[in-house]
Amino acid sequence: MLVWAALLIVMTGAGRAAAQPAPDPPILFTRAAFSFDGARLIAADPRFDWDSRVRFDLDVLDTRHWRVAFAVDYEAVIGGERRIIDLNQGNYEFDGTASRRVGTTEIGLLTRHVSRHLVDRENPPSISWNVIGAKAWHTQRLGRSTVSGEIEWGWAMQQGFVDYRWTSELDVVWRHAFSDRLEWAGRAEGGVIGTVDTPGGRPRICGGRLEGALRINGRAAAIELFLAYERRMDAFPTDRFRVRFTAIGFRLVSK
Repeated sequence: MLVWAALLIVMTGAGRAAAQPAPDPPILFTRAAFSFDGARLIAADPRFDWDSRVRFDLDVLDTRHWRVAFAVDYEAVIGGERRIIDLNQGNYEFDGTASRRVGTTEIGLLTRHVSRHLVDRENPPSISWNVIGAKAWHTQRLGRSTVSGEIEWGWAMQQGFVDYRWTSELDVVWRHAFSDRLEWAGRAEGGVIGTVDTPGGRPRICGGRLEGALRINGRAAAIELFLAYERRMDAFPTDRFRVRFTAIGFRLVSK
């Protein structure tokens, strides 16, 4: 009798343990996003007529609490300085992040490499820098609207041809859905860069971008038609001044 009672207790305990949900295992490659921008630039500087950008963003690992992501961004700027279509620079950016979710907020570590290259021009020594720092994301839903923001700060290292000591960025996006097919988006970006303190050196520099866009959603992708005004820091790789321009263009975005 005691043997049967002991066996019943063991089986009951095992059944309860089996009924408890197992913790979610890490999941690989949960998200992949792609976007392509093309824009006509209106600027006083003849080196800025057209702008195009390709970005690929991949979630490598997602445990529902932790996320590891990698992103690649390439930008090509076309002017009319030497010929009608004069591709004058190509800029590469590689980002890696490891973040922790806290509700609708993510806080994580950021690593970045930026490399800038002249095209069809004499190339000075490497124009590049690395950044290590912190980044936070937050999203808030308000009825049919969504407000999301990103903020980051990083320490610049291994600088080549730039005087950056640290970098910071803030990006806020407001989206409102009129229907499943049509959305309106407003975006504000800003950045401040601290520079190396040298005799005759320049103080901190800043720049920003304001954008309004109409988004048309499809089944697998969406297209955004946008109008933006930008004040870009060190817009040409070998220059040390800002360029202001208006951009009219489109953005193809995967869903």
